[in-house]
Parts: sequence; structure tokens; C-alpha cells
Amino acid sequence: MRAIWNSSLAVCLAFCALGPGAAPARAAVAENIAYDLGAIRFLIPRIEASGSPLSDADFKALLDVNTPETLAQRLGRLNAASISAPQMILEIKAGSNVNRIVYSDLKITGVADGMVETAGVAGAGGVMADPNGGEMKITYGAMTLRKINLALMLRLYASRRSDPNEPLASVYEDFSADGFQMTSKDADISVGKMTGSGIRARALAAPLGDILALSKEMGPPGSKPSPEQMQRIFSILGDFMQSVEIGRVEARDMKVRVKKEPGEIGIGRIFMGGFGGGRLAEIAYENLSMDMPDGKAKLARFGLRGLDLARAFAAMADALRRGDTEFKNTNPRLLIPTLAQFQIAGLDLDVPDKLGQGNSEDGKRVLFSLGNFEINAGGYIDGIPSALTASLSHLLFPVPSRPADPRLEGLAAMGITKIDLSHGMDILWSEASREIGIREYSIDLGGLGSARLSGIIGNVPKDLFSSNMALVQAAAFGALIQSADLKIINLGIFEKALAMQAGQTSQTPAQLQQTLVAGAAMGVPAMLGGGTAARDLGNALAKFAAEPKNLRITARAKAGLGASDLMLLSNPAALLEKLEVSAAANE
Repeated sequence: MRAIWNSSLAVCLAFCALGPGAAPARAAVAENIAYDLGAIRFLIPRIEASGSPLSDADFKALLDVNTPETLAQRLGRLNAASISAPQMILEIKAGSNVNRIVYSDLKITGVADGMVETAGVAGAGGVMADPNGGEMKITYGAMTLRKINLALMLRLYASRRSDPNEPLASVYEDFSADGFQMTSKDADISVGKMTGSGIRARALAAPLGDILALSKEMGPPGSKPSPEQMQRIFSILGDFMQSVEIGRVEARDMKVRVKKEPGEIGIGRIFMGGFGGGRLAEIAYENLSMDMPDGKAKLARFGLRGLDLARAFAAMADALRRGDTEFKNTNPRLLIPTLAQFQIAGLDLDVPDKLGQGNSEDGKRVLFSLGNFEINAGGYIDGIPSALTASLSHLLFPVPSRPADPRLEGLAAMGITKIDLSHGMDILWSEASREIGIREYSIDLGGLGSARLSGIIGNVPKDLFSSNMALVQAAAFGALIQSADLKIINLGIFEKALAMQAGQTSQTPAQLQQTLVAGAAMGVPAMLGGGTAARDLGNALAKFAAEPKNLRITARAKAGLGASDLMLLSNPAALLEKLEVSAAANE
């Protein structure tokens, strides 16, 4: 992306002296043109303009940096059938180093009134200083831009916005670049086709030339910026978010080959779309892979949707203006960006475990895969979502027969050789009803069984989402549990747990099962006061214990259960009197 901008600026600077008129019989030629923008310097050994009435002398005079006319003024008078330059040289100052990139075979068509139909270079290459020592060899493939606003592009680099309400305009309609390669002593990096469209902007409060100068002031990577520099950084970032829009940008087939510890990292596609006003509609990385000598990993997709940074950056900028450089006196809620969706899909991992507590049979490796993990959030109130869904689908991993990890010992003892875990959550707060609806909270163990809980919590005011913790606490204490519905389906987990428990006693599984049936049928009603609801619950639990297929328990609080009612947990019979309970098994 940076190469596209830099080459576009070079094109822009090359055009500045051309004026209107009929196409001449020969091209106007100028040589040894140089433009110094501080941290960036452009050199154009030779440039030709066809379709302009200028003579060579006029052309060279208009390209003179000492002319009283600004470059932007000259671009406004630009009309030419075509522009060409065999070479453009970009020099970037980085500390004591000067990095050079040479663009070859510049060709532009359809130049009129500061606009260009097409512009491109055949390729580019150069050698730059490696921050880790040594050099980096860089090569770009052919690059093309369409419908370029040269005057606006120049203003982005060299001019400060005078009108705070200046509207955004198209910088260029679309671009494409045929790949990129970089080679250094540590790694080789390559990127395939890069494309983008819908690039809109306005002149910045601090032009890009000033931003590059600021990066130079801040010293080498890792240097801590001063409070004044921090203020400038956040001011620049905040203005950039409000002054640039990107329709879409995409890069394909990225590969990184590490040399010190041989291995390769690949990304099939990087995508960003819908950036503007400090908000990003979507960013995604697809078909990621890591292939190292001792391990492999694959990820089909990592993505974010609806990322809103505007409020967080505004709060940071305000804190810095107040001198709160460490944000200790700033509401932390204001510093958190909001997000509509987070997703990880198609993860497959096979890597070594240095502690020898992995889940391979010998404990030396970590093995698992994941179908999909996704979080969706909305209805943000003071930085907290009032609507939240989450799902985890098919987290698969083997369970060794003798696990070195103590967390797997219980599963192995039940004879479970693999886990297939899925999980779901769907929670929504309604301002109108002042209720939190737990529409789903579920766990599914694949072929072993599942459980699903739903319910309603009432008397929940908006204060629960306040940044004032005293209000949050008061709202939480005032909330009332109104109902709960639990569904359990057994597909084998009950039998495995029963067998494990029997193995730890002198009973057989059948004998232990009979004990559970009797305990449910008689012990549960006795513990719960012996009423009708207690007997129904005991009978349902006994029936499920005798033939474990499915169980459903529904409870509704007559007046709601509040914080004070939790004290009754030590007295289940008294707690049951406040509930309407129904239970059924194997229906």
C-alpha cells in the first residue's frame, strides 16, 4: 500500500508543470528534476509530456521548485495526452541511512485538469537498511492506478487542511499491484496480487511529510515517546480516521520464509473493507498456515467485523490533552473499542509441548482442531454490549489413556478417548421490559450428551451497564431471577461416569445405579420438605437415573428470587416454597 502511495506521488510531481493546449508534434522534455519533501525526496532523470503546447524550456521552467506557483496550482492547469518517464527514484531518510527505491517505465494516459485516467509503472526495486542490521532487497511488480486526483494526492503529502469541514473526495478509484518480494538475512517475504478500490480522503491536519518527520524525531524502534509526542501521535491518528475512507483493500498469497529456524508462514488472503470515520466494517485473514520442522498449524479464517475505534481514540486524545498520559484518570470504558463480531474458524494444531503434558499419547505434542469460534455483540451501552451471542463448534482433541496433564485424568478415567465440544450462548437485555433473557446457554459433548439452560432475570435497570460501580452493584442486588429451564440429554456420559465411580468403590455399576435411583426417589423429597413439587422432582430424577435418556426441570419464582434469597441455599426446602417446579424424564 505504501508503495502505491509513493509511486502515485511521484507521478503527481512529474505532471505539475504541464499546461493546456493542443497536442504538439513532439514531446516536451525535462531532465534532472528533484523534489525534496523533507523525509522523502524524488528524483526524475528524464520525463516527457505528449499532448502539451510547452517547449522544453517552458516545461523545465514550470518544473523549477523555485517558481512562485505552487505545485497544486500547476496541477490544476494540467492537460496532456500522455506522460512517460523511464525512471523515478524515491529516497527515504531513516536515521543516518538513505533508502532508495527505483520505479521503472512510468506511463500515464488521459491527463486533464489535475485528473488522470490511468497511471502505472512496470515495476520497482531497491535496497533498504534492515532495522536488525544488514540490508533488505525489495522488488515490486507492475502497479496500476485509475482515475487519480493528483491535486488531492499532493495535498495529502505536502499541504495542511485549512477548512476543518472540508469534504472527502476520491483519491483514486482503484489500484492493483502484481506482487512484492523482500529478502533479508533473517527472512524472505513475498506477496501476490494486491488490489483496492474506493479510496477517499481530504487534506490532513498534519500532512504525511510532517508525520514522517515526527517518526524521525521519535528515535529508533522501541523508544518511548514524550508526552508531547504522544499528544501529536493521537491527534494525527484521530484526524486520519476522520479524513480517510477505504472501500476495500486485498492482498493474496503472502509467504514468510524464516531462515534462522527454517520454516514457512503463509496467508492466502488479507482483506480490509469499509474503513471510514474511525470505523472498520471488516478485516479478515484467510487460509493461514505455519509449517515448521517441529510443528504445523492451519487456520481457515480470523476475522473482525464492526470494529469502532473512534470513541476510544477520542478519549485517549482528550486524556493526553489533560496531561493524563497513562490514562489513570480516564474512564477505562471509554478506552475500549467496540466490536460487532470476532471469529476464528478452521483451526488445526499439531505442535510440541515443552513440558511433556500435551494430549498426544506420549504427552509430547498438543493436538486439537476447532470448527468455529464466534462472538457477536451489539447494543453497546457505555462500552458494554447489551446483546451477546457466542458459539464454539466442534473443539476436537484426543484424550490419552494415561495423560500427563492432570486436567485430563478424569476424562481418561471414564474411558473417554476424544472430546467433541460445542458451546452456545445467547443473552439479551431489554430496556422496555427491564429483563435479561438467557435465551441459550448450552454445552454439547458430541456423542456423549448435552445440556441446555435458558431463563429470565427481571428488574434489571440500565444502571447495570453504568461505569459507576456503585450503581452497578445496586442494580445487581435488585435483580430478580424469574425463571429457569434446564434440559439434559444423555448419550453415554452418564454410563461412563457411573462406571468410573463404581470402580472407585466396592459396588458394581448396576448396584451404584440402584443406589442413585433410591436416593433420588426418597432422599430428594425428604431434603426438599416432602411436598408435591419435591416428590415430582424426586420421581423424575429417579426415572432418569434408572434409564438415563433425557431430563427436563423447569422452575419459576412466584415473586422472583433476589440476592437475599440466596441465603436460603442452605435450606433447600424453604427455597422450594418460593418456586413452582416441574420435572420430567425420558419424554
